Amino acid sequence: MFQVHGIDAAGEVVVRRRLSRGRVLAFFEKLPRCLVGMEACNTSHYWARELIGLGHDVRLMPAQYVKPYVKRSKNDAADAEAICEAVARPTMRFVPVKTPEQQSIMMLHRVRLMLNRQRTQLSNAMRAHMAEFGVVGPVGRMGLERLMAVIADREDLRIPPDARVCLEMRPQAGFHGLFDELKKALAEGVLNAELDEQLDGEAAAGKANHRNGYSKKTVLTGSAKLDLRIPRDRQGTFDPKLIARYERRFPGFDEKIVSMYARGMTVREIQGHLMEIYGLDVSPDLISTVTDAVLETVGEWQNRPLEPMYPLVFFDALRVKIRDEGLVRNKAIYIALGVMADGTKDILGLWIETSEGAKFWLQILTELKNRGVADVCIAVCDGLKGLPDAINTVWELTTV
Repeated sequence: MFQVHGIDAAGEVVVRRRLSRGRVLAFFEKLPRCLVGMEACNTSHYWARELIGLGHDVRLMPAQYVKPYVKRSKNDAADAEAICEAVARPTMRFVPVKTPEQQSIMMLHRVRLMLNRQRTQLSNAMRAHMAEFGVVGPVGRMGLERLMAVIADREDLRIPPDARVCLEMRPQAGFHGLFDELKKALAEGVLNAELDEQLDGEAAAGKANHRNGYSKKTVLTGSAKLDLRIPRDRQGTFDPKLIARYERRFPGFDEKIVSMYARGMTVREIQGHLMEIYGLDVSPDLISTVTDAVLETVGEWQNRPLEPMYPLVFFDALRVKIRDEGLVRNKAIYIALGVMADGTKDILGLWIETSEGAKFWLQILTELKNRGVADVCIAVCDGLKGLPDAINTVWELTTV
């Protein structure tokens, strides 16, 4: 319900009414242009915009500035009278009426803070629950990922089955969870390339064999469980080299797969990664075939079109080890993570460079704009010198 208290130019009360929500606009639509005062509270900016649209002059005031003008016991009528008196004061400070876009940006900030608090709460709860079974991990994200790997490992008997069910209900919105689809796509592409290589060799030898659908297999990587579609052949002779027939664990898989998606990886570096994954017991022809499959999958992902606007984008760089010309070197993988209005997260791209710098970030931001990102409302980044200026060079109105 809404309480209306109106006075004329002489200060005489001309109206005292209670209005239901559905009658508010109809009531003010019949009034001549007038000054309308409201407390800056929940939904006040919406109603202020609606009344401004009807031609009225609307002023919003903080509730604490209105309180001194309440003359008697607090109720809707007394509050409305106090607002009516406060809005006429020449020294009153008013709150600007916000546009829907401004309110959306404020909502993004509040939601981000809420998600950060929820993430901290979930992390602390997970640590506390697992500590009850003697399973602890170091402080920080890496320690939390170790605990998540224990939860995913059903062969680890330290966690009772009922407790594991509860712990597995945690949200899968962690950083590595965003890469699960990428890892799955690349792993399945490699497996299909292996089968193609085998079938081509058998066809050349005069053997009749062909594809026969897929089977499902769950593989434990360093940070997640991947449900893969393993290709099959009609003769049942296909034994994948990437993930052996009875193998369920794939340590070291995450970092190598993620780095292969980064723009800037050379064919030689990708082949070096594949050699590390496969080992020395595979032929150069297989490595060449798998490399072609990797390049095709990665190329499609790197060049896909992006959304024209992202309310929130995170920019950061990770350090990974890359085999380069026979040596293992530390390199930086640049990451742009976009958040849509419905909360959906999307990795806009990955880029690899020897170190992190604002100049390379500027190249990345320009590429994102060329791929269709016309606007970013809020950009979140660390304290790297020059990065905020680079962001505003590409998107002038972005809040950093």
